[in-house]
Amino acid sequence: MTSYLAILTALLLAPLSAVHAAEPVLHDDLLKSYVERFNADDREVFAEAFPNAKALEFLSANIPLFECPDKELERTYYFRWWTFRKHLKQTPDGFVITEFMPKVSWSGKYNTINCAAAHHIREGRWLKDSTFVREYLDYWLTKGGRVHAYSFWVADSVMAWCDATGDYAPAKTWLPALIKNYESWEASSLDPATGLFWQWDGTEGMEGSIGGAGFRPTINGYMYGDAQAIARIAEMCDKADVARANRDKAARIKELVQTRLWNEQHQFFEIRRNPFGLSLLRCWLNNDAALTKSAKLTASASGKPDIITDPRVPVKSSDQSLGTYNFARHIGTEEWLQFELPQTTELTSCQFYLFNGGMFVSPDACRLRYRIEGEWKDIANARGDIAKFNRWNTLAFAPVRADALKIEFTLHGTDRSTAPLSEVRELIGYVPWCFDLPDSKFGIAWKQLTDPKGFSALFGLTTAEQRHPEFAIQYDRHECLWNGPIWPFATAQTLTALANYLNREAHPSVTRGDYFAALSTYAHSHRLKLADGKVVPWIDEDQNPFTGDWIARTCIERWETKDPKKWQIKGGTSDRGKDYNHSTFCDLVINGLIGLRPRGDDVVEVNPLVPDGAWDYFCLDRVPYHGRTLTILWDKTGTRYGKGAGLRVLADGKEIAHGDALTRVNGKLP
Repeated sequence: MTSYLAILTALLLAPLSAVHAAEPVLHDDLLKSYVERFNADDREVFAEAFPNAKALEFLSANIPLFECPDKELERTYYFRWWTFRKHLKQTPDGFVITEFMPKVSWSGKYNTINCAAAHHIREGRWLKDSTFVREYLDYWLTKGGRVHAYSFWVADSVMAWCDATGDYAPAKTWLPALIKNYESWEASSLDPATGLFWQWDGTEGMEGSIGGAGFRPTINGYMYGDAQAIARIAEMCDKADVARANRDKAARIKELVQTRLWNEQHQFFEIRRNPFGLSLLRCWLNNDAALTKSAKLTASASGKPDIITDPRVPVKSSDQSLGTYNFARHIGTEEWLQFELPQTTELTSCQFYLFNGGMFVSPDACRLRYRIEGEWKDIANARGDIAKFNRWNTLAFAPVRADALKIEFTLHGTDRSTAPLSEVRELIGYVPWCFDLPDSKFGIAWKQLTDPKGFSALFGLTTAEQRHPEFAIQYDRHECLWNGPIWPFATAQTLTALANYLNREAHPSVTRGDYFAALSTYAHSHRLKLADGKVVPWIDEDQNPFTGDWIARTCIERWETKDPKKWQIKGGTSDRGKDYNHSTFCDLVINGLIGLRPRGDDVVEVNPLVPDGAWDYFCLDRVPYHGRTLTILWDKTGTRYGKGAGLRVLADGKEIAHGDALTRVNGKLP
């Protein structure tokens, strides 16, 4: 375990020893002004290794400095570093990085949660001292961190950190742990029938989503990225067989994601449901609630099916407040409902309303039979729907006189071959691009990013497409839903994916301007209006895409007013999400907007995503990279920084690359 005093001392002495000294382009004045403002606005309830009093000292010693014409974006950049250092926690197992400042009940040792750990690592890879992320990764891989509590692309994160630092020795040491972790995910979540990984939305930190559980683009993207990363590390360790095996795994996942999770009609990657059985909200005869209620109902599953004859009509398929009847864990089976009528009746139709929460799916097939005078007969001419959500499914047929009706459902089988897609575009459909998985032809999906009926909203990117009937912004359910609100976690994933897409594709379906606009909106959403009317920088949990309100904070404030004892924690429960460390921002500026693309060799690659004509200048200075210190600057006229006009990349003060325009440049480290 390393003390923070020792770390700061080493960093302050570093220019005299290990780090290549160079005169910086930017100085601490700008950083100092922001830190003083943030400290003055802050009510510091929780403090860890680097409290506010040490913030300037720590940040000056550690972070890249940044300057640009957009002062909101610039402020957010420094604000996110200022909040990030709050989460560096010194423990007997070394430094860890927390998600919440207060202790939460679902966290593990030292208040750690692995849900956003990959975001922590990508952000923290730009700190001058690599101790923090190295010890944090060691905690997850060797010190008993709950690495499977949520989905976590840990091997990919290891390589993202190594590609920035240039030090691959830790990755080689962790290789056995990374292989063991991957195999554990295969044992728990790989479906042998399909070759795809499945996961609950809640155990990906995305509870209450529209798509729900199943074979998700997220977990499959993560496992693809981890397989590729393990293969890279194995090659460094001269383990050709391990490398080959993991490249084969990655290739198989890529094929399946592109063939099984792509919705050709929607032109988007979606969740394919992992069949868990059938769940019904309602089932009526002749669209007549009174007639249905008069019948005696029996069913092939246990429990009391009478709830589905209730005359109250569901609002939508995810509404289970009126009760459901489930054929849970019935996979590939024949199930039935039987209505015994009090007298012979003419029947012309039946209706049922499906529940789609969790992994329940529509039936694969449906057959109707009727009884008259003790003889069962098939209804051969029934026509209609059996797989629609958020509406009644009606099967109509020529009139028959019957004293009983039997509805027989064939449920999806274990081969999952006919399991349906979720039929909703969700922001997680972009996750495969975080790992450069999709081929070029799938880039059409990015059109939804800027569509106001898709994901584009005033304060950012919605987690579900706004045209979908189940899209909602709610304050009367759980405070952390993924059925519409903005989540910075998802925004960070999406912008990471978009930067990868724009860097790779010669003819992308969206532009640098779209990345620039989305990042700018994300930056400008970091705010909270206090009770006295003052607006301060802020990052929290989920956000209202139309008003900018922080939903969880508002919900908890209301609930703690109603029941203070239940919701009280130190500082008040509304502070739960204050300074929330659940996403990246600084990495999106460094790796995306300014365009420093880490790689495994001694070439520095820079490809800014700042559109032509948007800014006259920017400077990213004091960037630690492969043991050197980089400066990346754009100076339209050459007068602001005195280094000449254009785009310039310096290593330890020496120019290694230059471009007259905002374009990709490469330079070799000296």
